[in-house]
Amino acid sequence: MEMTLEEFRHESAKRKVAKGEKPEAYTTEQKEFAVTFATEALGRGVRKAEVLRTLGISSGALDKWMYPEGAPRKFKRVQLKTAPANGSSLVLVTPGGNRIEGLDLEKAAALVKALG
Repeated sequence: MEMTLEEFRHESAKRKVAKGEKPEAYTTEQKEFAVTFATEALGRGVRKAEVLRTLGISSGALDKWMYPEGAPRKFKRVQLKTAPANGSSLVLVTPGGNRIEGLDLEKAAALVKALG
């Protein structure tokens, strides 16, 4: 059975508990749904904060599911755009929603290379 976003959100809402209490664990199917949904949304340029709001989960939970301990982090596609304000500097926007402005091409390339 394929899960829908509404079903995931319903299950996520049921896990909201008082501080200090431990919520019920997510199933493997729910985790896989969240990772697939997030990966597709981030790949389309949706900000991570919006993905988290849509799913109703924390950043820590999503990161743990996407990057289990010991698993290598995969290279993430980034977009390099010319800033509309002055046309001479670049804006680097990562799939996670991080935005770095004011780079020249050389600095942007060096940053992407350093991040691997």
